[in-house]
Amino acid sequence: MKKILSAIISSPLKGRLGGVLFALVATTAFGASTNYFKSGYLHYHITSNVKPYTVEVTWQELNSYNNYSGLTSVTIPKTVTHEGITYSVTGIDEDAFFRCTSLTSITIPNSVTTIESCAFHNCSSLTSITIPNNRMSIDSYAFLNVSSITSVILTETSVESFCQGTTNEQLNSLGIQCERCIYINGKEVTKLVIPNNVTSIANSAFRNCSSLTSIAIGDSIASIGSYAFSGCSRLTEVVIPNSVTSIGLRAFSGCSSLTSVIWNAKNCSDYLSYAYAPFYNSSSITSFTFGENVEIIPAYLCSGITSLSTITIPTNITNIGQEAFSLCSSLTSIFWNAKNCTSPSSYAESPFYGISSQITSFSIGENIKIIPAYLCCGMKSLPAITIPNSITNIGHCAFADCSSLKSIIIPDNVTAMGANVFGDCVGLHHIEWNVKSCTVYSDNEYIYPIFYGCENVESVTFGKNVETIPDYLCYGMKNLSSISIPNSVTNIEQHAFDDCSLLTSVIWNAKNSINPSSPEESPFYGISSQITSFSIGENVETIPAYLCFGMKILPSITIPNNVTNIGQDAFLACIFLKENFINYSSLDAKLNDYWGAKFYDRELDGLLIRNDTLIGCKLDITSIILPNTITRIEDYAFSSCSTITSVTIPESVTSIGEGAFYGCSALTSITIPNSVDSIGKSAFRGCSALTSIYLPYKIPIANKSSFSDSHFEKVKLYVPFESYENYKNDSIWNSFKNILYINNFYENNIRYSYIMDGEVLSASLLTEENFNKFTPISLIGSQNWHYDSKYGAKMSGYSDATQTTYSNEDWLISPTMDLSKHSSATLTFSHAFGPKASVPSTANQKAQYTCWISNDFNGDVTTATWTELPITYGTSAWSFITTTVDIPAENLKENCHIAWKYVCTTSSATWEIKSVEIGGSYTKPAVKVIAKNDKYSNDVVIPSVVTHNYTDYSVETIAANAFSSCPSLTSITIGNNVKSIENYAFESCSSLTSVMLSGKIETIGKNAFSGCTALNKITLPASVKSIGENAFAGCTKLYDIYCFAMEPPTAYESSFANYNAFLHVPCDNQRVYLLDVIFGNFKYIECIEAETTPTDTVVVTPSFNDAEFIWPSNSSADSYTLAISKDGEVFCTLTFNANGQLTGIAFAPSRNGQHNAPAAAQLANGFAFTVTGLDEGANYTYDLLIQDRSGNTLQSYSGEFRTQSTNDRTVTVEYDAAQGQVTGAGTYLVGDTVTLTATPNDGYRFVRWSNEVEDNPYTFVISDNVTLSAEFEAVIPSSLEHTNSQSPISNYQKIIRDGQLLILRDGKTYNVMGAEIQ
Repeated sequence: MKKILSAIISSPLKGRLGGVLFALVATTAFGASTNYFKSGYLHYHITSNVKPYTVEVTWQELNSYNNYSGLTSVTIPKTVTHEGITYSVTGIDEDAFFRCTSLTSITIPNSVTTIESCAFHNCSSLTSITIPNNRMSIDSYAFLNVSSITSVILTETSVESFCQGTTNEQLNSLGIQCERCIYINGKEVTKLVIPNNVTSIANSAFRNCSSLTSIAIGDSIASIGSYAFSGCSRLTEVVIPNSVTSIGLRAFSGCSSLTSVIWNAKNCSDYLSYAYAPFYNSSSITSFTFGENVEIIPAYLCSGITSLSTITIPTNITNIGQEAFSLCSSLTSIFWNAKNCTSPSSYAESPFYGISSQITSFSIGENIKIIPAYLCCGMKSLPAITIPNSITNIGHCAFADCSSLKSIIIPDNVTAMGANVFGDCVGLHHIEWNVKSCTVYSDNEYIYPIFYGCENVESVTFGKNVETIPDYLCYGMKNLSSISIPNSVTNIEQHAFDDCSLLTSVIWNAKNSINPSSPEESPFYGISSQITSFSIGENVETIPAYLCFGMKILPSITIPNNVTNIGQDAFLACIFLKENFINYSSLDAKLNDYWGAKFYDRELDGLLIRNDTLIGCKLDITSIILPNTITRIEDYAFSSCSTITSVTIPESVTSIGEGAFYGCSALTSITIPNSVDSIGKSAFRGCSALTSIYLPYKIPIANKSSFSDSHFEKVKLYVPFESYENYKNDSIWNSFKNILYINNFYENNIRYSYIMDGEVLSASLLTEENFNKFTPISLIGSQNWHYDSKYGAKMSGYSDATQTTYSNEDWLISPTMDLSKHSSATLTFSHAFGPKASVPSTANQKAQYTCWISNDFNGDVTTATWTELPITYGTSAWSFITTTVDIPAENLKENCHIAWKYVCTTSSATWEIKSVEIGGSYTKPAVKVIAKNDKYSNDVVIPSVVTHNYTDYSVETIAANAFSSCPSLTSITIGNNVKSIENYAFESCSSLTSVMLSGKIETIGKNAFSGCTALNKITLPASVKSIGENAFAGCTKLYDIYCFAMEPPTAYESSFANYNAFLHVPCDNQRVYLLDVIFGNFKYIECIEAETTPTDTVVVTPSFNDAEFIWPSNSSADSYTLAISKDGEVFCTLTFNANGQLTGIAFAPSRNGQHNAPAAAQLANGFAFTVTGLDEGANYTYDLLIQDRSGNTLQSYSGEFRTQSTNDRTVTVEYDAAQGQVTGAGTYLVGDTVTLTATPNDGYRFVRWSNEVEDNPYTFVISDNVTLSAEFEAVIPSSLEHTNSQSPISNYQKIIRDGQLLILRDGKTYNVMGAEIQ
């Protein structure tokens, strides 16, 4: 019957139907049953009437569930006797103590094996449970709505059964997390000893057992379960035996008094993360000792032990798992005794990753042989390290980024070193290298210098036993100025001293060093051109081949008497050495062979040529133009010429040799002509400033090694449009990430060229292979942006449900974008959020996912200036929504970065971003005039803007040789947007007489106007900053040069041909020009007023029926609107574009206005336009509005004017302004009244008008044109009157001297004020 009841009543409140149905069932069940009885104050239900006899504690019969009410403490007996039979109490029935709200404690015997559903449901006062720790089955609803329990007493007869932990684990699963006390045989246990016959400790076996103060774990224990000792708050020390191979999740977490751990587990399994570690959140531990037999330290083992300050790694350790000591925020000191510990595969897997920057002491044991990779990587606070003599192998990046290291000694037993062992140790100043010979890591494609990035090293000392100096050993040590090579050295490997930019002095004591096979493999190749001192020791016997190759400024060398052999080309290309060479008779023949007496057969402008092959150059050359007789650039011709900034290669060159421009660190751009068939190995390696390469239609043969690895990322290739796809598909040239094509077109017989830069960003950018172009930066938290193949860029906060804080601040920064050529731009991307609770709906939530833009980001988020971009947010979890936002105009610049900022305090909150695009409109793309056409004649006008295929292009450059050798070209007018005239642009234009330069010209290139023999005048606007070599050479008739620049432009002595010409400069800056090293050479430097531009005025010149308007240009203008009105009504409105072309005209009704030209005439600094159809003799007003592309007003002007009339009459008055002034002259209508007023200056008086009228003012009515003159005379001051008042003044005379009126009297000279002058 009871089973029927259970079937009717659903869980969890079985038997709780109530009402009539329940009363009927209950009466049937209990009223007639003999299976229920009461003993003492408890009711029992017989569950077995045969042996073994068993009962369970139950609720009372009939319709009453509160008959235990009033009980406060219940002890359930092990057995109970009824009607002569002794029953074992094995269970507590469902609902047995339902609503027993007075019950505070319950004691359950170990005979009980089952506690059924709702047994203690709603026992709201229950605080204490005494329960056996046996294999009891406790229903998940047994303690439903019981939250008051504060104490659990576990009783059992053996430790073994406690280690099984069944009941304790069940209580934890029911949410009963209070303190526990352990009782064995009635005695409370505080010091627990686990015997050797126990092999495992179950999950939660002793969880929250606060009575435990110590535990002794037997040597037979192999596994310790999750939470086994968690919450044992009085436990102070734990010893993990050798036998343990696994410890579960947070086994010792929350042991708040635990201070000491002794870990003897030889080989224990790893943990998935910090949150899984056995000592999670154990901040009280101050001592963690590893036993001598320990071989493996598991991943994350000590992670988060924040009070641990020192650790010792024992001898037998072979492996330390990932982040074994992460988040140990107080750990600063490490003793390392591991003899053969394996190396991690990356820094992130190194044992001290995450805390490396806080380590201040690291000691390596004396018997150690191997230092693993990444061991001390990132220990920025480590001031010193001692590497023992026993060390033979040092792994990759072992000490990389130890930026506080000042010096290091490498012992002589080291035989192998990994990549970047001391990379980026920027504080390193001194190195003592005692290694006899060692191998250095290489993968045959990239270099990994041992001391890469140690640019502040000032001294390197080689020990007396060193035999080999490895590849790239001193690479990039930019403060290293001298080096001494010891006697013992027999081999210096390739590039050992590359990029040591201050190394100028070498002491060479190597007695018998081997010969390299080529100059590129010589020890000082790459820096040879900077060596100024090279001393050879007295005991040296052999000078290796190429040893001093290319030491162009080495002034002298002394070869000791002991030298018996000089290798091939040992002193080749030591250009300044020959005169100072010290010869010894025994070596004369060899010196002649290996010095290279016939090094070159001719010199041209510093270039050294042999048999039409360029083989080198002299020093300090910055710009090179090769003659068209050169057919080949020899191997290493310009190697290490660090001053060269530009090279012009003629069409005659067919090959560029190996290393031809190696180390030309100032070279920024190179143009390869169509004649070049091949480019040799390393031809442009080390050209660190190179940013652009212009390639020909025909693809030259090259090697990937022809360029530095960095070139493939940063250098832009400019190729002809027709060859673009061929270069993109070429196995060598397609290694460049930026291949742009150049397109050409003709307009008005002028050829233009422009570069197509392509898209700034595209949806394909966020691919797995391109994600590394983005920069993820984590400011708070240990998470970071990563790429998901399905969902794009992805960022998730902490996902651990037990994590106490979820703070994150993580940025994802886009690659650098150039938006400077955009007139407008939009950012579009798709993004999604999840889970549902993390979808932003409020302002505070949306502030956690934001988008920003910056133009000054340089790697540091905190110092950059960021502007937030408003984006839209979705409302559904994991659903992508596309957002589009306008990029502010002020951010349309070159160095532009978009950033996505994730600031979250919610567990597992995820943001996903994909399909990032930049759209918008380009401004007028820049073009240059490039066509070479000697048929140009007469006048040529280069416009500011040229239109091709409905697109406007800004003309900003006159390309090299564009108009060279155009004999019929007489006049050139250059548009206002042109900023640069390149080399030879107008060379040998022998008929060119007039040049009007743009007001924006900044650069005039080499030989730009050389040979323009008819040019007699040139005006250089204030914008000019530099004038190239020979720019005006051969301009034999150039007599007047007007230069309006406030500061003299940069120029060369050869820039001008005739320094007897007149140089006209601004008056305020005349002295600066006089003192200038170039312009001061002009014999005649005259003062002129500074160049004026109509930047603040409009000039109107009216005639009878038209008026000419001249107005200023504005570089930011997109339109000019001129409105002319008469009698308050608009007569006409004219609209011009930025180039002065008329784009719109509107006349008032009934007007017949017209214009006389389709465009305004372009002046040097403005525009001129004549409006016709005006009424004669009428008064007009005008308004000029200058606006940018967004409609913003840049400037506005207003004024009035009057057209001329047939009834106009002019009154003209002539006078000497030194004597006085006249007002009233001008234009009048017939019948107008005119009033002329003469005002004399001091010392003068008015006499009469030229028509003999003496009236002043003089008024008359005009009927015809009138021309008059005003007569003034000097007034004799009283001081010059005769002293005898009775005698007339008769002894003075007026004279004119230097245009000044003087008075001569009695042999003395006076001015008109009476003052005597000499």
